[in-house]
This record gives sequence, structure tokens and C-alpha cells, in this order.
Amino acid sequence: MFFSKQQLQDFYPKIEKITGFQKRIKIFDVDFEKPWWHIILRQKAVVIPQILNEIFLNAFLVLIPLFLVQIITAGRVDYFLIFAIVWAVMNLIPWFVFLSFYAPMVSQSTQSIYYSAVKYFLTVDPIFHATKSSGQIIAKVTRGSEVFEDLIDRALFDLMKIFVGLITTIITFIFLEKSFAVLALISYLIIGYFSILFRNWATKITVPKFIREDDIKKEIGAESLSANGYIRASFATPEQVLKIKSKSYKNALVLSNMWFSHMSGDMVVRMLYILSFSLIGLFAFYKIEQGFDPILTGTIMLTYYFGSRDLWTFGRFLGKFLENVQKLEDLFSFIRGFGKQSYPVLETDLPKVKS
Repeated sequence: MFFSKQQLQDFYPKIEKITGFQKRIKIFDVDFEKPWWHIILRQKAVVIPQILNEIFLNAFLVLIPLFLVQIITAGRVDYFLIFAIVWAVMNLIPWFVFLSFYAPMVSQSTQSIYYSAVKYFLTVDPIFHATKSSGQIIAKVTRGSEVFEDLIDRALFDLMKIFVGLITTIITFIFLEKSFAVLALISYLIIGYFSILFRNWATKITVPKFIREDDIKKEIGAESLSANGYIRASFATPEQVLKIKSKSYKNALVLSNMWFSHMSGDMVVRMLYILSFSLIGLFAFYKIEQGFDPILTGTIMLTYYFGSRDLWTFGRFLGKFLENVQKLEDLFSFIRGFGKQSYPVLETDLPKVKS
């Protein structure tokens, strides 16, 4: 070990000085009356650079086979060195974009959702808390705020990677051989349609049930921990433990069924992708027999694979994305229907008096 645990911990203040996040991160109020994606729109100035970065990086990665074939065919070592330098630069840019834009945007958004939700429940009239469980509130606030980071990660990284890969492949095929572009476009549309259809069905069938069971489980857990003294004093510990075990079992059961529903649809999509790749391959052999350049044909096949290989996991991405959206919307809808604040609680609630 090169550094002790204490020495490693002492590095943190230096990291703070390097990043300078303390000057750029701000906790803001979230308006739960507006859609959840309004949080992103209000920060579009820092989201756009990340989107552009993902477009250029993923387009470059898809075209690597085409670049390499052209460089090797030309036999130019200088071209290869230029390619390596460009590749390195294309991977350094995301680091700068992440440090400057993405990291502060996502971290402050996640914490702002949590802050705004807790602030709301602290300021809403007490009468509305009388009929609601604290455990349910904690479950929804925690779940709703935590999924935002994963939601944005999947949208800006996974979705952009898939989308840019497919578009880049089709545009490249248009310049190389239009017939391949037509086949690729048809394949993408069919696979995308069934991916969205199956995942949407699975989400609507299972996620509401999962949210309900998860709320109940966390409600009982919070109740058990907060009222531990009362439960022990009333000799109700065995009954409470059995109750927690029962709800944990139901939660695990729903979670397994949710995974089954998603993976079943995903398997159909994977078979469709293998079929599409096979059809592209058979058509490639046909074009070679018709006199098409074998090297160019091989390049097209590699480009198709690199550009569309993420379709293999598109169903998984879509399932988690829709699941996270529903969890976040559950928090927003819960707050909208919870109650109102009828009198001032914080100083900011008081009307401003002109001096």
C-alpha cells in the first residue's frame, strides 16, 4: 500500500480545491407542479455541451473500423498516428465536459429534489400529515430523489450512445452503399418498435405494484425503528419481525416478476437483432458475388455491428429508464395531492414590506 488510510483521506481537501465545485453547485427550489424534466430545461446551458460531446464521441467510435480500414489500405503510418492522437483527444474532452458541466448539474439537481421535497413536507399544514404514514413519505422522497441521477445518466449516456450509433451507421451506409442503409433503417425501426412496446407493457404492469409494495415495506421498517421502545415494551417484537419478513418477501416476489417481464421482452428483441445482423450478412455475401469490394463489405459489416451493438441492451436501458421515470413521477404526483400550506412557516413565506 503506497498511502495510509489517513493520507488518502487528507487528499479530499485538495480535490475540492481542484474541482472548485463549491462555487458552482447551488441548491434550488423544485416546482413539483411542473413536470420532472423541467429541472433539466432550467439547466439547459450545462446540458447542451454534454449532449454535443456524446454525439461527437460516439460517432467517432462507430467509425473506427472505417477509419482503420482506410488507413491500412493506404499504408500510411502518419495517418495512423493522427488517428491515435484524435482518439486520445476525443476521450479527454468528456473529462473536461464532465468536470465543467455534468457533475455539478446532476449532483445539485438530485439534492435539490430531496431538499425541496423535505422542505415541502415540513411546511405543509400538520393536518395533512395526520392521515399519512411517515414511512411512506420517507420511501417516496428517498426513492424519487435517488433515481434522478440514474435517469439522467441513462438518457445522456446510454440513449445518446444508441441513437448516435444508429444515425451514424445509416449516414455512413448512404455514402458507401444505399441498399445497406435501407436494410439497416428497416431493422432499426422494427427492433426499436418492439423494444418500446414490450418494455412499456412490462413497466405499466409491474412498476406500480413494485412501488406500492416498496412503500409498505419501508413504512413498516420506519415504524419498527422509530417505535422500537414501544414495540419492545409491549412485547410485540416477534409479530413485528414476522410482518417485516412477510413484506420483504412480497417485495422480492414483485421485483423478480418485474425482472422476468422485462427480460422476456428483451429476449425477443435480442432475437430480432440477431436476425437483422444475419440478413445484413447474407445480403453482404450476395453483393460480393455481384462484384462488390469484399474489403468494403467487411467494413460495412463491422460498422453495422459497432453502430448497432447497443441495440442488444436497448431493452434493458429502456426498462430502467421507464421505471425511473415512473418512480420520479410518483414522488411528484404524491406531493401534488398531499396537501397545502395555508399560513407562513418560513421567513421567505412572509410578504415583503417596502422600506
